[in-house]
Amino acid sequence: MSGRVLRIRKGVYCALGLHPDVVRAVRVGGRVCCASAAAVHGLWRADDRLHVSVVPNAARLRGPDAPRAPLAPDADVELHWDARAGDRRLVDAPVEALRQVFRCLPFDDAFAVLESALRRGTITRPWVGAARLGRTRSEADLLTRADGIAESGTESLLKAGLVRRGVPFRQQVPVSGVGRVDFVVGDRLIVEVDSKTHHLDLSRDRRRDGDSSIAGFRTLRFMYGQVRFERDWVLRAIHAAYLRGDHR
Repeated sequence: MSGRVLRIRKGVYCALGLHPDVVRAVRVGGRVCCASAAAVHGLWRADDRLHVSVVPNAARLRGPDAPRAPLAPDADVELHWDARAGDRRLVDAPVEALRQVFRCLPFDDAFAVLESALRRGTITRPWVGAARLGRTRSEADLLTRADGIAESGTESLLKAGLVRRGVPFRQQVPVSGVGRVDFVVGDRLIVEVDSKTHHLDLSRDRRRDGDSSIAGFRTLRFMYGQVRFERDWVLRAIHAAYLRGDHR
């Protein structure tokens, strides 16, 4: 490596400053696609694996972080075999990536990526309607609720679950004396969702929860990992509060 050029793999070099996932995908022997391409384009990262598009007859695939080592079976890489991967692009376009995400990932994860694309203006509502991304009636119904209101993928994941459970809610609601909150269920139940990068000031969050109580609300607050990996428990907790009438 010189001051300006990085050797990715044998015979392949690039200028410094490329997105790390682009470098890693080229090192494998393909290009960035699916959830990884969506993340490169600034959308919510729904999957920590590296998604790489390679041609069907690809050989001599390498590890994403070791240019001389063969790609190990247990590497955190998801290969997408695609004849188009032989062109000279390094990253799939956002619309291609979104279509792949809906074919590859759990639907709710894909829904969260879609909402982040709507928030950023990467796609528009008419595109969602024409893309036919839902495979079932419930998925198609949920897609009609897709918008750009959610400020994180975690919010979108929770939104999908609340819609399925039939719990009424509003998103990003201004509450006097508190500020804008993630969800209000009914009239009086606030649900806050902490993302990976936000709400790191615990004292500030507790102050908000206290202010919410003063204003006549009850607050349920959940961490990123709980919504991401224990969503059924989170939804049961919210639904129980709803059935008790905590929202009134």
